[in-house]
Amino acid sequence: MHGVNVFTVPELKGRRRLITEPLLNRVIPKHHVPRVHYDTRLGRRQRLRYARYMLQIDFEAYYDAIPIAATLRNKFVFRARHDGRYYRLRTLPTGARWSVAVGQAVTWTIVDIDTPVTITTLIDNILVAAREGQEREFVLAVRTIVARIKAANLMTSPNRDELEAMSDEEILQLASANTVFLGEEYTWNGRERLIRNSVKTVAKLKLALQKTSHTIRSLASLISLIFFALHTTQMNPARAFKLLRAYRGLYRLTFRGYDWDDAVPYIDSSVARSLQEIGGALVQNPWWKISDERHPTTDEATYDAVAFTDASLEGWGAVLHLRDAGATEMWTYRQRWTEDLERQLGGDDGEAERVLEKLRQYQLRRRVRSGGRFEDPDLQADRFQARYSAHAEPRAAQLMLRHLVEHHRVPNGARIALATDHRAIVIAQKHLNGFGGIGRGYALNKLFEYTYDLWYNRGIDVVFFYVEGARNPADAYSRHFGVDATGSLEVHRVEPFGVPFLRHMWCPLC
Repeated sequence: MHGVNVFTVPELKGRRRLITEPLLNRVIPKHHVPRVHYDTRLGRRQRLRYARYMLQIDFEAYYDAIPIAATLRNKFVFRARHDGRYYRLRTLPTGARWSVAVGQAVTWTIVDIDTPVTITTLIDNILVAAREGQEREFVLAVRTIVARIKAANLMTSPNRDELEAMSDEEILQLASANTVFLGEEYTWNGRERLIRNSVKTVAKLKLALQKTSHTIRSLASLISLIFFALHTTQMNPARAFKLLRAYRGLYRLTFRGYDWDDAVPYIDSSVARSLQEIGGALVQNPWWKISDERHPTTDEATYDAVAFTDASLEGWGAVLHLRDAGATEMWTYRQRWTEDLERQLGGDDGEAERVLEKLRQYQLRRRVRSGGRFEDPDLQADRFQARYSAHAEPRAAQLMLRHLVEHHRVPNGARIALATDHRAIVIAQKHLNGFGGIGRGYALNKLFEYTYDLWYNRGIDVVFFYVEGARNPADAYSRHFGVDATGSLEVHRVEPFGVPFLRHMWCPLC
């Protein structure tokens, strides 16, 4: 027999939700359980953007309504604390590793109908959506799903019997109202759906932000809630970098012996400030447009500029192929790393000084280990040395984009392809349906913070491609500066020369 942990969780409604966690979870590896795949949150919103009608159907006590076969009930046994007797579970346990797959399979079977309307689900939640002109198909889909729900003897909200008794006009009227689905509220503005966080999400956020002290558990929960709410908006996700770093730090505390319910020993002032700034903006909860889908290509003709960047220990270099009013130009760039350059990019968050201090300590350790014999002109006091490519390569890409946008004055709505031999940049852009999201490294995050602002404020679309280092034409411009080189940017217009085609590079979005 396999035991079951049983506990309850209090809810705002005043009830206590029963949670059962079978110990069988421990003996069934995760990779043996079927994986359930869903649309991303942004992908789901983009599918629903032009849906005039939206109707949500929730199952009530879903797992309690899915029985366990009598032949399997001896596998799900728990002992009651009050009388010491053993009891068998008759319905699907909420904490079982496979329960999600079972529940989702039941839901998918119910909504597996032939219809042109959009149907999206998540375990016990069903949303039926349709555009204007699909009223007849929408009503037919709703009635078919309700009939299948009744055949499966599942209870719903709105009540299945009430839905069945509604006229077509009443169903369409109900589906025209604002809809809340999976924590996100949708409204119709006459042309498209707008979105914001649900009232419940905002209420939880308000209460959590009012706390003056936190346990490790409560602070981790608050940051998680902020990340969830932030995703619904078009606020720049990269600005939550400090919260992401604090979130990882909370987990490290538990590995060092702290309990989840212990008080947080220290909260950095920058983290506290980010909590209030980002959380305060989320609490305002305005309506947001749903982002356009991105459709990058490997056709150079669809881009206003194609750039190649590279970084080395000494500095960074780039090659730019620019299209302007039908004419093409080619430019080269090279610049040594300096501390002043790092401070310019670091902004006013104090992170640049911390990065520079780490690099100075690294230089000092190298000198100590060499007995004072280690000398390198790149380690002069006024030089910034990019110790890691994870720091230097995103910096090179950001510097190239800044110069391109500010000096070449690319128009609003321009499309830019940037090729780099740093694979992490190219992979990271997959986050947030191609918008980059939050980078785990400081420099990588700053790069995506900049590209997201370009997209949101000016509609400039930047797509990153991976080019092998040996084929990167910018490689020659990122090194061999000489001891007399200054930290100024060298820009030269050159005669066009051959560079790799985008179709011979890799981009996960294409």
